[in-house]
Amino acid sequence: MLLLAALMLASCNIFDPREAEDPAETADWNPFPVSPQMALDNLRFAWMFNQNGAKYGEILTPDFVFSCDQQDVIEYGVLSEWDAGTEESVLLQVFVSSYMGGNQVDLTLVEGIDDVFEGDEATVVRDYQLDIFWGEIESPMVYEGRLAIEMFRGSDGLWRLASWQDSRKDNESTSWGRMKDAYRP
Repeated sequence: MLLLAALMLASCNIFDPREAEDPAETADWNPFPVSPQMALDNLRFAWMFNQNGAKYGEILTPDFVFSCDQQDVIEYGVLSEWDAGTEESVLLQVFVSSYMGGNQVDLTLVEGIDDVFEGDEATVVRDYQLDIFWGEIESPMVYEGRLAIEMFRGSDGLWRLASWQDSRKDNESTSWGRMKDAYRP
């Protein structure tokens, strides 16, 4: 009996430390966006990581306005513009759908198209491709276009988005604004 107990203890290694589990994946975020690029990075991080959904409003000015492509307004009847509160709700609605369907979001912003930086103001223009893998679908839904964002540095030194003009890439592409309009409350 004593021999059996000794063999069991030797085989179990109960006193050896176990392998540590990988920590939960943390989402990228710049808590102090002190440059226009950091604010733009936070826009990307907000859309790519649902953990950042509640932080999205931090990078928007109180009078933020999102404007859809005018061709989308005419052809599809999307709302022409909305405010910061609606913009935050849209993102959270996309995340609710993503969570329920196991979606994955990937956002690519193409650098340096007609950017203007003047003191406490900046206008950044980027071509974008937003890929969302909705649920079980193997191929992503692709949203393409161009965004023009006006930003301001606040008295706290942090950059925030004041306006966002969305434009679709061409007549065949689906714009980000058209997708967002479908999730507008």
